Amino acid sequence: MGETENKSLSQSISDNSTEIDSMRLIEVIVRLGGSIEQLFDKFYKTFKLSKPQFTALYKIYLTEEEGIQLSVLGDQMSVTRANITSLVDRMVARGLIKRITNENDRRSIKAVITKEGIEILEKVLPDKEVFTSEVLNFLSDKEKEHFYELLIKVEKYLIANYFNK
Repeated sequence: MGETENKSLSQSISDNSTEIDSMRLIEVIVRLGGSIEQLFDKFYKTFKLSKPQFTALYKIYLTEEEGIQLSVLGDQMSVTRANITSLVDRMVARGLIKRITNENDRRSIKAVITKEGIEILEKVLPDKEVFTSEVLNFLSDKEKEHFYELLIKVEKYLIANYFNK
């Protein structure tokens, strides 16, 4: 870019301060989301879990002895059949869950949590609750409430204007 083009670009940015403010806000939101993901990845690794493994294990745990069909689990986690199969394979190998085949329909396979899987969750869940509360502990209750309201407002706007068309 030539010097003239740089001046016109910076002039248009400074003339449109709300646009640059929006851009900066989006950059911070994206960066913040990435930072939170990294924090939780580290947290799950202390239990030798990945985030998808924790999510799947928790969803399976909620179904108790009944278990959950792999196709339903994949849909709930928004992953492909191949990805859910690979995830379940790793979790079965670790003894966290087991596969149960429906005797009436061999294609229908459920995942059920094992005793070892329950033991891991019983360690993770209390620590996750403490860890989660500590992440934003520096904010007052009023600040957390306001932050939450703003995030929900942004989420509703995005859904209404960009995802429901």
